[in-house]
Amino acid sequence: MNSTENYITSKGWTFKFKNGEYCLDECPLNGCGPGHFYINQVKEIFYCHKCGERGHFLSLKKRLGDLPAISHISEYSKSSTPLKTIELSIVEKYHKELPENPAALAYLTDERSFTLETIKKFKLGFHNGSITIPHFKDGLCLNIKSRPIKPTGDKKYFREEGCASILFNLDNARKYQGPVITTEGEFDAIAYDQMGFPNVLSIPNGAESFSDQWIDDLESFDQIYLSFDMDEPGRRGAEKVVDKLGRYRCVNVLLPLKDANDCLKAGFTNAEIAEILAKGKRFESPLVKTSDNFFDEIRELHSGNSESKGLLTGWQAFDNLLKGIRPTELTVLTGETGSGKSTWAANLAYRLAIREIPVLIFSSEMKPKIILRKMISMKSEKPLDQLTKAELEKVLQWISTLPIYFVDVYGELGLRELKDSIYYAKRRYGIGLVVIDHLHFFLKYSADLERQAIDQGLKDIKAWAMDLGIHVLLVVHPTKLTYDNKVVRLNDLKGSSGLKQIPDNVISIWRPRGEDNLKSPTSEIVLDILKVRDDDGEEGKVILTFDKRSQSYSNSGPGFARPAEGERSPASSPSSRSHQGRDWQSGYDS
Repeated sequence: MNSTENYITSKGWTFKFKNGEYCLDECPLNGCGPGHFYINQVKEIFYCHKCGERGHFLSLKKRLGDLPAISHISEYSKSSTPLKTIELSIVEKYHKELPENPAALAYLTDERSFTLETIKKFKLGFHNGSITIPHFKDGLCLNIKSRPIKPTGDKKYFREEGCASILFNLDNARKYQGPVITTEGEFDAIAYDQMGFPNVLSIPNGAESFSDQWIDDLESFDQIYLSFDMDEPGRRGAEKVVDKLGRYRCVNVLLPLKDANDCLKAGFTNAEIAEILAKGKRFESPLVKTSDNFFDEIRELHSGNSESKGLLTGWQAFDNLLKGIRPTELTVLTGETGSGKSTWAANLAYRLAIREIPVLIFSSEMKPKIILRKMISMKSEKPLDQLTKAELEKVLQWISTLPIYFVDVYGELGLRELKDSIYYAKRRYGIGLVVIDHLHFFLKYSADLERQAIDQGLKDIKAWAMDLGIHVLLVVHPTKLTYDNKVVRLNDLKGSSGLKQIPDNVISIWRPRGEDNLKSPTSEIVLDILKVRDDDGEEGKVILTFDKRSQSYSNSGPGFARPAEGERSPASSPSSRSHQGRDWQSGYDS
């Protein structure tokens, strides 16, 4: 049984399977009767022949509330403000003023070649010397864009202050099944409509202004024809958009003139435009390359400026060994229960976020509010309950600006759902680090298949990191240890030799226990870097200091001295040279 059928069965829907499609007895969105709602098994596209609903299978799950929500950290610290709307009477007023100004009407009919019927359909109007173009979403007017008939200066378009920037003609485009045409200007979208292609919308601010907030609005379209201007800004804008929307569903429309409005003015027919759309080119895959595509990377390696050094964390001794957090890598973090794995992972995410690296956190160990509480202490350097209300609001305002996002998990989460969330967050927010806490939460297996499940899970996560160019920090619990406060080694990792082979880096965290340590406001911990695949990094141990008040890890002064090159005396072994003179030495060495 595949994942699609698993989901259908879990929802209790009755269905028939024929010719590669699941036919449901009822449309789960609008209750349409049997024989109308289909899900294609291979393409994972759903459609209802009666109500017209269609889209990717994932968008169906999302609309039904069955995908984990991804939230920005600000959603936990401040309330949202309703969007500003414009009264429809104002739209009508401007529309009625248009015929009263011959110059404005002539601009649309003569210079733009729009018919009176088209002008009426899009409620184009006139106000204060400018053509007005209303923008609607869900039946509400959320913005009005204006273009002076005689522009002065470089800026040709203006919009209502304080109004949202939204996709133009989205409501109309959603009425039609099949692909959608996307242009970089409202007049181009209107031109397509007049030429017989109403399944069209436009981004509002030019080719290179595509905003991540519009990704959700385009999720329901399985194919997107990008018809941007045939100039350099248009080409750059198209490349920017396809990386966010997915190259697999985008088609590059190559018009014979600069834009769709020029084609309308030149008299192109519906059949001619249809032929141009049919000849659209798929965007080339960036995966297949020749060797010379990598020569610049080799030159960077040679010069010492390569990204292989990674993103520095600010923990100096740690950065000196690992050489930073590198994209495309998978790091396993392990340690005994209560050793501080989740808190250290939150610290790492926080340190990268304040360096403007977007991070995504999935934790089955801590809910977002608990992680956020720790980050408040990291910023304020004292516990939450010791902050005044004014201090708290100030910290929340600052934290809300950080690019930190959460996968808000309710119930079970499988590998497929985890992948969907990570890929969505990469396209939507450009994440650079993913924290997954922990591995065994989302693996589903019987006892005799544990090893295979862990191996496949690790391979999948590593593949995601390489595909998206992100770093994944994966928390892994060790097997049942033989005694308390044991230092976790590679052989202690639970269930699979793949935990040694597949990750690029393996880090073990250990902290001393005991009554004195529990009472102390600070304590030292050991990060043991057990494995580093990259040639720039090296294995070794790092001491950090943990401050309970601020929930922060910081540099701990002199760490683990390194032997001189070629030295192999007993004094250079980790256990003898690393923490001489520290009270917890015997506990770590044991």
